[in-house]
Amino acid sequence: MDDTQQQRLVANEAFFRSVNENVDAAAERFDPGANGSAFEYLCECADAGCAARVDMTREEYLAVRAHPARFLVLPGHDAPSVERVVARHRSYLVVEKLALAS
Repeated sequence: MDDTQQQRLVANEAFFRSVNENVDAAAERFDPGANGSAFEYLCECADAGCAARVDMTREEYLAVRAHPARFLVLPGHDAPSVERVVARHRSYLVVEKLALAS
């Protein structure tokens, strides 16, 4: 992967992460007691055209976000050349960026 592709990948992921942080802020307002309600977060894969949604609780999302190098993606949306799958869940994967993990 060349530098331009890698920069585009990082920009796409940062955009999806930003959207999900806004979703999480809204989820916190609607479910302040964290009662396990599911919310729709965006797949944080590198595909700029991806608009897939992942149903998960705030607790699940916050567990992914607890590690800065980890992102949530749908199965099949992972990119083995730049990330590794660290957890598999019913409807999503947690991936860790290889460059950020070290």
